[in-house]
Amino acid sequence: MANYLRMGKESSYGVPAPSLNTHIRILSESLKFQPGVEYLRTVEGGRFITQVDLTKAKTTGSIEIYPVYDKGLGEFLYSALGEVSTTQPDPNGNPTVYRHTFTPRSGSSSPWPSYTIEVGLGSVAAKRITGCVVNRLIIEGEAGDHLGITADILGGEESRVNLYTGPFNFSQQGYIHTSQVVHQEINGIPVKFEHFSLELNNNFPEGYRFGSRFPQEVEEAPLDVKGSATIKFDSSTHLDRFLASEENSISLKFQGSVISGNYRYELEITLPRLIYEEGDVNLKGQDRLTQILTFTALKHSVNGVVKITLQNDQSGY
Repeated sequence: MANYLRMGKESSYGVPAPSLNTHIRILSESLKFQPGVEYLRTVEGGRFITQVDLTKAKTTGSIEIYPVYDKGLGEFLYSALGEVSTTQPDPNGNPTVYRHTFTPRSGSSSPWPSYTIEVGLGSVAAKRITGCVVNRLIIEGEAGDHLGITADILGGEESRVNLYTGPFNFSQQGYIHTSQVVHQEINGIPVKFEHFSLELNNNFPEGYRFGSRFPQEVEEAPLDVKGSATIKFDSSTHLDRFLASEENSISLKFQGSVISGNYRYELEITLPRLIYEEGDVNLKGQDRLTQILTFTALKHSVNGVVKITLQNDQSGY
């Protein structure tokens, strides 16, 4: 296999991971190294560029996937939110079931979780990028389609390495699909979403320090949690709440196949406090009426800004 993406968690930011054991089926990647070339026009050069220097270098781009429950999704969630706690709901009866709760990191002194990513390029070579973190994560799904994820990456140095020849351990799970939604509510009342998107934007500053041209650390910055939900317009409830600027909550749960016993693969998104920024209903020809609720999440006094729970058979991240 010549085209692939594999990744591994780093023990320290920018230090290559000792193993890249997470192999992910991807739709596309656009990771590009920016070497920081600066062309200098000095007075003695006349009309021509005669000097070049190397300044700040980094790697940026995005990775697009259809997520599965067991490989890749947890790594992206961890790098996007920064905190994870793992429990076993039934360690004696079903010891292969693990529940991971991802929440936004705030005020921690430990390093932000970073990864080394390697991309196989045909039959020629592979590129390896260290110090990769998820600066922005978009989770999006439309009725009748796969759930999709776009991870915008901020990384450090890129190098060329030999192709990995295997063995590969890609997930055998099917993709997460919107038909697997078993729970969807706004303010505790069941609804039927036609489209849902969630954007987590870390707004990371570029962590340049003396001693290197590459970023040397990741610092917490103001987190933006935004999104939208589309529903059929058959009630004025959410229009009234939008016009009154009332607070709301959203919860959404996907459920896959059985892991063990009565436990299934699950993905649950909880937004305990949010405000609609848009909620008007508009007319277009003879189209059916839908309502697009665009929102920004606020910090709840007890439950935080956002909580994403992933249940699978992976022991930890």
